[in-house]
Amino acid sequence: MIRAPITLVLCLAGLLVGCETLHNAGIPGLEQYVKDEVAIAAPEYRERFQVERDPAAFNWLLRHRVRTGMSVGEVSEALGDAGEEFSNSQALKKNANEYQTTDIAYRWGPDSKGRSVILFFRDGKLIQFNPNDFPGE
Repeated sequence: MIRAPITLVLCLAGLLVGCETLHNAGIPGLEQYVKDEVAIAAPEYRERFQVERDPAAFNWLLRHRVRTGMSVGEVSEALGDAGEEFSNSQALKKNANEYQTTDIAYRWGPDSKGRSVILFFRDGKLIQFNPNDFPGE
């Protein structure tokens, strides 16, 4: 009997603080539900970025669809935009201790506000990526 009210309280708490907080609450099936909802929404955001170059859609895709360890092709597919190798990355590498001289930078964008994102790859895989750097839902 007590189980239903506890689940209801957790669900109501989730509405107040957001689904990502509940993501780790141990509710059976919730993690898969959240993944499914993100997958369903992705084409809409990808199209908004491709057609309108919408900065909010760009951020959403970076936050929800891109992860460390992805290949350049996987990132391009996630964003719906082909990345281009960024040859002027030496200055960026010198100013950041986490990159090696052999890392390769790719640029995606720009969005409608002129912002591009440069991501670094080592041995063909995305490194040093934090989705929380991109504000949004």
